[in-house]
Amino acid sequence: MLVVTALVALLRPAGSRVPLYALTVVLALVAAVNLRVDNTRADGPLWSDELDRVRAACTVDDEAIVPITPRDQTPLWLVRVPCDYVR
Repeated sequence: MLVVTALVALLRPAGSRVPLYALTVVLALVAAVNLRVDNTRADGPLWSDELDRVRAACTVDDEAIVPITPRDQTPLWLVRVPCDYVR
């Protein structure tokens, strides 16, 4: 952020504002392209697949216990889901 502030301070005294606008566009593009970061939550199971598992478990039991852990992570996270929520 300090570098951006320094660049704006350097571009500000110039007569034309075109370089400042160009810097703004470049920074906006960089922010848009780099918006997504890798994390373990992104590698987790699909919500639709988990709902299918819960619905299958609800045919057998009144209350399903669903593990919702990201892949290859410990400890397992468990959520108790009443079957009325997914029917």
